[in-house]
Order: sequence, then structure tokens, then C-alpha cells
Amino acid sequence: MKTNKFFKAAAVAIAAFALICCCAFAVDPDSSVKEITKPYACTYECTRATLDGENLLGGYEYLRVTLEKSGTLIVESKKQGGAAHKLQGNYTFDDKTRELTANIGILGAVRSHRTVLENGKFTIKMPVMSKQLIMIFEAV
Repeated sequence: MKTNKFFKAAAVAIAAFALICCCAFAVDPDSSVKEITKPYACTYECTRATLDGENLLGGYEYLRVTLEKSGTLIVESKKQGGAAHKLQGNYTFDDKTRELTANIGILGAVRSHRTVLENGKFTIKMPVMSKQLIMIFEAV
């Protein structure tokens, strides 16, 4: 008899909690859980950087990209024994295609780059002065 009362009380408490949660948040019916939580919004550390096959990471303490939930993109780098540098831009992310589009101002011009973010990783491939730059970033 006591067990039955306990289960009824627990069920009422769970139902009340669920009702409070449903009323407390306004959610767009067309949005997904991923759009709300933005699991891709985090810091990504560069794990590989090559320019025409030559390793570039050896000269850096860190290279990282942070995607904030607000749509802000922050690129941070620090050469060994040098000063830290930070650039800021913005990004968009398509949940269906997993495409990340980053826009950042460099030397007065806005550069845009698209890549696919999968399994907490993305790769940037682009020509730099007729050489191929490849950078792989992984979520930390």
C-alpha cells in the first residue's frame, strides 16, 4: 500500500515538473534540439597544419577556433615565444548539411570559407601563394 502511494506521488511530481518545464520555455515548433543547444558551438584546437606538406604547428603554442552560440567566431594563435593574436568574425551553421561558413576580416577584407563539420572535426583547405594549406581542427 505504501509503495503504491509513493509511485502515485512520484508520478504527480514528474508530471508537475514536466508541465513547469513546458511552460517555462518558448520553443519554435520548427526548430530542432540541435538548433537550440548548438552542440557545435565550442573551441576547436588545430591538430594538423601543413603548407605544401611542411608542418606549421611546430612554431606555434596553439592555434584554435571558438564558435560561440551567438554566431561569433574567434580565431586565436600564439607563436612559440611570441605574442598571442586574436581575430573575430561570424559564422553560420547548417544542421542539415553540417556546413560551417566562416566570415572573418583580414587586412580590411572579409574572407569567407566553407567546410563541413563532422564528428567534432573540420578541415580547412585553401591555396596560399600557390601552395596548399591544410588545417585540421578538433573539438576540445
